[in-house]
Amino acid sequence: MAQQINLLRSARQPGGTDQRIWLWLSLPLLLGLILPLGLWRWQQEQINQALLAQRQLDGQLQTRRAELQHSSRQPALAASLDAQRQRAQLLAGLQARATALGRQQGFSAPFELLSSLVSDGVWLTTVEFGRSEAGIRVIGQAIDADRAMRHVELLRLRLGAAGYQPQGYEISTPGAAGGTPGATTFRLY
Repeated sequence: MAQQINLLRSARQPGGTDQRIWLWLSLPLLLGLILPLGLWRWQQEQINQALLAQRQLDGQLQTRRAELQHSSRQPALAASLDAQRQRAQLLAGLQARATALGRQQGFSAPFELLSSLVSDGVWLTTVEFGRSEAGIRVIGQAIDADRAMRHVELLRLRLGAAGYQPQGYEISTPGAAGGTPGATTFRLY
C-alpha cells in the first residue's frame, strides 16, 4: 500500500480554523468602518435638530416683533416717551429761567468767592449774573496769557464747587476787544 502525501496542501481540514481566523480579523475591520459612519450619522442628526430649533426660534422671534409693532402698547409707549421728553424740556426751561432770574440767596456769596481769588497781574473788569447757562459770566484781563489761563482754571474750579457750571472760556490776544493795550483779555461763561 502506498500513501501519497501532498506537501503543497495544508494539513488543515476545510471549514476549520481558517474561517474562524478570517471572522476574527474581519470583525475589527467592520467595526472600524461602521463606528465612524454611525458617529457621522449621529452628528448629522444633532445638527439637523439644532437647525430645526433655530428656525423655530427665529419664527417665534419674528412673530413677537410683529406683535410688538402692531400692538396697542406701541402708541402708549410712544406717548409716554413724548410726555417724558416734554417734561424734560419744561424742566430745562424752568431751570434756565431760574438761572436767569438769579439765586435766592443773593450775590454776596459769589462776590466773596471772586474777591478771595487773587492773582498777581490779573484783574476782573465785568461780572454778570443770570445772562448765561452757567448763571455767571466773568470778564477780566491779565498781564500775559499764562496768568490769564491759570486764573481761568482757578475760576472754573471754584465756581463749579460753588454750584455755578461754566460752559467755556475765551482768551484773546493782548489789547483785543477794547481792552487795555498789552493786556490779555479772558472771558468765562
